[in-house]
Amino acid sequence: MNEKYQSDKLYLVENFEKTEKLVYNRSVVERK
Repeated sequence: MNEKYQSDKLYLVENFEKTEKLVYNRSVVERK
């Protein structure tokens, strides 16, 4: 249970970072 929670958390963090980069890139493109 705890291991699954850890891996789920890692998965969420990785996806969050990818989403942040996508959102950042999109906002930079729109700014130009």
